Amino acid sequence: MHFLNRVEFYITNVCNLNCTNCNRFNNFAFSGHWKWNDYLADYKAWSKVIDLGQVAILGGEPMSNPDLPNWINGVNQLWPNLKKISLVTNGTYLNKIPGFYDFLTQFNDRVRVEISGHNAPEIINDIDNIIEFFPTAPTQTINYNQSLWQTRYASARQWEPKWPDCPDPADFYQLPESIQKDCLEKYIIHPLQLFDSSYTDGTVTVEFFPILYFYPSPVQHNLETGQLTLHHSDPVLAMENCYFKTCPHFIKGRLYKCGPAGILPEFIKQFEINITESDRTLINSYEPAQHTWEYDRLEKFLNNQKNADPIAQCKFCPSKLTTEPLPLRAGYKKIKLAKNISI
Repeated sequence: MHFLNRVEFYITNVCNLNCTNCNRFNNFAFSGHWKWNDYLADYKAWSKVIDLGQVAILGGEPMSNPDLPNWINGVNQLWPNLKKISLVTNGTYLNKIPGFYDFLTQFNDRVRVEISGHNAPEIINDIDNIIEFFPTAPTQTINYNQSLWQTRYASARQWEPKWPDCPDPADFYQLPESIQKDCLEKYIIHPLQLFDSSYTDGTVTVEFFPILYFYPSPVQHNLETGQLTLHHSDPVLAMENCYFKTCPHFIKGRLYKCGPAGILPEFIKQFEINITESDRTLINSYEPAQHTWEYDRLEKFLNNQKNADPIAQCKFCPSKLTTEPLPLRAGYKKIKLAKNISI
């Protein structure tokens, strides 16, 4: 039996937000949901050859996929020894799926909702929505980092010299309301925007991670011309600075080294993108692992992932790990440069 500490099940290209520089391209009008039963036979076979430590179910926005409960149930049943199943979501659907809290209670906290907060000024509302999700008031835990708070607050005070000292993030709520408002909307340094928090009633847990940055996407969008291109990097340097080193993806019953390797072939089918034919061939030539592979071949594939060895397709990712700030609000208007195709 092979082993992977963590794997991500990518179940949809669809997302209701258009976050700038989304590294899985879901800010575009990217289509495609997948149903669990369409790939059940493949995942049954995978469960007999590979053991998993932790799983994340994501997209796109996984809660936009109407078949999400079957994905959660299916993964849970096929890998009963999993430590945790994380549902990675932007949280906007949390209170819109009837009975979802009751559905989660059957897993005894093994399935956790992991919310990435994408709208800086609305994070307080996001927290309120999380608390509303629970039938009774949950216990809240905030993982404060005092030095980070002091650094960010001191940075803002360079422009606001009349602000009082606030050495501890817990003291934030003692500041005048006008300063709290400026921190939230102008400088993005509200404590809940900087620090992870969790909410639990002992049966269901929701974890909240404020997201102020996205790591760069392989897809570059020229806002003036509308043209789409990819990076042209040294694969070794790209892997050295890769954000996806530990993110193997199950997509449509096949195992990919990372999200971009698995998603790019579908993206270039749906969107006009300025690349050479040789690069198009390279994207489509990537061979994901299959459960039918012989033991040694699959082990070599997994070792490539575990050792963070580059692949030829790494050239399409940036060679420098830079971050770009998200806009204050992640909007809903999609980028539409699609071909006329049928999915």
